[in-house]
This record gives sequence, structure tokens and C-alpha cells, in this order.
Amino acid sequence: MRILMIDDDPATRFLLEKHLSHLGECVQAENGEKGLSLFASGLTCQNPFHLVFVDIMMQRLDGHKTLQGIREMEQKLAGPNAEPAKIIMITALHDTDNIYHSYERGCDAYLTKPFLAEDLITVLDKLNGSGP
Repeated sequence: MRILMIDDDPATRFLLEKHLSHLGECVQAENGEKGLSLFASGLTCQNPFHLVFVDIMMQRLDGHKTLQGIREMEQKLAGPNAEPAKIIMITALHDTDNIYHSYERGCDAYLTKPFLAEDLITVLDKLNGSGP
């Protein structure tokens, strides 16, 4: 499994990698532009990311635009039978508008900061169909 973590906070990227590295290769991007570039490279090289974490509050390219860009890339670059990446928004924002816009643009789960390892496991279990 390939995991992409797009967040401008190095501490969040570190924690995610610490908790997820046992699942597969973890790749970090410090902003949305770098994240989109890495995601596109994975698709074109036939080595796609399966799980993507995206922070909403980032400079230059926010998480909503990054999420939208990822979904548009999948439609253009991935084959018709390709499995779309599971995308988890991970942010300090927990208001209704941000949650709604994230799901509207195609996220699969929403996790608010600060989070515990148990919160991360619960979200992953739900995405895999083994949680409540």
C-alpha cells in the first residue's frame, strides 16, 4: 500500500507516518501543489497511492482544491477499472461547511486534529469495512 500525507505541519506528517508505516510506503508532501505532483506521478508510473491524507488549511493550494485536483486526476489519468484512492481529510476545522464541502468534493472520511492513534485506527477500520 502507498500512503500520501499532504500537510504543511511536519509534526502531523511525522505522527501519521509513525502510525501508518507498518501498512506500507509513506510519502510526505508539505503543501497541496507538491501533493498533486506526487499523486500524478504515482498514477502515470502505474504506482498509485491507495490512501491519501489531506489537510484543509494550507497556503497556496488549500485542501479542498487539492482534494478536487486528486479526483479530477483520477478521472483523467487512471484506467476505467482503477480503484480510486481513499482520501481522509485531516484538519483542525470541524465546522459543518468544511465537512460538507470535503465530502462533496470526494473525501471518504474526515478526522479532526488533534487526533489519537485510536481515532486513526477507527477511521481506517470504517474505510476497510471492518468498523462499526
